[in-house]
Amino acid sequence: MKTTQFRKRAHLSVGSTSEVALNIKHAELKGISASIKSPSGIEEPCFVRLIEGGRLGVSFTPREPGEHLISVKRDGKLLPKAPFKIKVDKSQVGDASKVDVSGIGKTRAECLKDNEILIDTSKAGYGGLSVSVQGPSKAELTCKEVKAGLIKVNYKPTEPGVYVVAVKFADNHVRDSPFTVQCTGKGAGRKQEEIHKKTEQVWEEVVLRYVCD
Repeated sequence: MKTTQFRKRAHLSVGSTSEVALNIKHAELKGISASIKSPSGIEEPCFVRLIEGGRLGVSFTPREPGEHLISVKRDGKLLPKAPFKIKVDKSQVGDASKVDVSGIGKTRAECLKDNEILIDTSKAGYGGLSVSVQGPSKAELTCKEVKAGLIKVNYKPTEPGVYVVAVKFADNHVRDSPFTVQCTGKGAGRKQEEIHKKTEQVWEEVVLRYVCD
């Protein structure tokens, strides 16, 4: 009889965007929406916020170089002078091959401990970063930006075994990803089993003493 080992997966994602300041002054954002169209004709919504001087800041993730068109609308109607033309340089487009991954956590890990990976995207342009860990247990995943473009990721497996850590930037695997990690140490299940056995031993000793007495 063949048994199937179910693998558990944990995932997190963070994004970096480019912000363009448009010379449009508005006291509020009510009714304001924006979208950007790439040279290849793909149109995506943008995040809009008020920045210094009451101007509009429009954020987006560059996916290709060249001239882009930003459309800004209020209550569905284009604002005067829209769409606005902006130029995206090749260096701004996310490039997974320029991401550097380091840290002991990309080669080995320990159960019930934070295993660290450092991901440097500072030279890779703008793009979404995603990290997934798949293995015998669902690992707790946390991340923190140490400084601009440098992200620290910790994952905590609860059972030993082989885990696969995948790191993607701008929807592509970074160099050498996915990483195969050997996790060692006592898992949560083993520790619970040991606690249970110790409890049984103590109970047996109490019963024996009671009977002997």
